[in-house]
Amino acid sequence: MTDILDTLAEAGIELQDHQEEARQDVARQVATGLEVRLCLYHRTGAGKTIGGLVCVAQAGAREVLVLAPPITHGSWKKWGQTLGVEVTAISHAKFRQKDYKVRRGQAIIVDEFHLLGGHAGQGWKKMDRLAKGLLAPLIVCSATPSYND
Repeated sequence: MTDILDTLAEAGIELQDHQEEARQDVARQVATGLEVRLCLYHRTGAGKTIGGLVCVAQAGAREVLVLAPPITHGSWKKWGQTLGVEVTAISHAKFRQKDYKVRRGQAIIVDEFHLLGGHAGQGWKKMDRLAKGLLAPLIVCSATPSYND
């Protein structure tokens, strides 16, 4: 298995300081036996896509379910391919559907996690229930953390 740092070097990608800090946070969580849980809240254009994918790869996941606005699905898949992570991208609306199921061992990235809805929202409640039994990395991302109480 190729190390994520080797993959980044081969792709000519140099992580920004906040991305490297997140990668190291994941490495510490893995080293201490914790399930990876991380919130990336950076301004728009600060590299949450690459950062999130690097973090799931650092945790050892080679595939990830990404909940994201459909307009961004192509970018998630492109970066996933570059980093050696198979991306299945769906909308927040699809995730909210009652018949949409997620495996307990499926790594998940939720981009624009405020789109799950507030604490009383169907998407938030579903993710909250899922997260309790999830045996894989869960990374939430947002450029608007003040909306997400």
